Amino acid sequence: MIKMIITDFDGTLVEFDNEPNHSSWDAIGMLLNREKKREWTKGGDYYFNLISKAKRVKEKKELDKDFFKHDLSLLKGEKKEHFENKIFPLEYSAGATEFFSLMKSKGKLTGILSSGIDFIIKKAKAELGIDFAYFSEIYEEDGIFTGYGKSIGLFNKKEILKEICTDYSVNLEEVCYFGDNFNCISCLKAVGLGIAFNPKTEEIRKSSRYTISDFREAIP
Repeated sequence: MIKMIITDFDGTLVEFDNEPNHSSWDAIGMLLNREKKREWTKGGDYYFNLISKAKRVKEKKELDKDFFKHDLSLLKGEKKEHFENKIFPLEYSAGATEFFSLMKSKGKLTGILSSGIDFIIKKAKAELGIDFAYFSEIYEEDGIFTGYGKSIGLFNKKEILKEICTDYSVNLEEVCYFGDNFNCISCLKAVGLGIAFNPKTEEIRKSSRYTISDFREAIP
């Protein structure tokens, strides 16, 4: 029996308009000034290219850390309010509001596990009544980003998933996980019920038991 439902955020629970990953990071990056936006895009292309070519997971993790620091450096000195005014209200994926409301009424534990951005995911957690959320943090002082933070790495999600299960005394077989991109594959394979939501590649589709485009399709 499924006791816990965990969803990815970027591209799954919320699909932002910005390419390439429809993520909260892409969304805020495109709200920077012209010069910083150019550097943001250039850095994304550079690091994704290196990560895709890296053979060892350890190397991928180190590159991901450098990628995170690069983005934080471009956000330093920016006002959080500027991004909140542009990004909110959030538009959730089809069926998400109904699905999580129903699961809560059935007594299921619900959570978000994402490399996405803290203040955006906290908003979604509150609006959908989700029990817990794990996310990357952008540190701030008086509403100004400091250039520092803490990342949920792209390649650490399975380890964090196991920690969540331990904390809530739930077995992996009792978890349903929704994801859409390469960094979700390990979680989709590890849980009892892996569901791909609008998967970005065929590999993600094959790593899941079911593929859906509306959260309500998962209710049965």
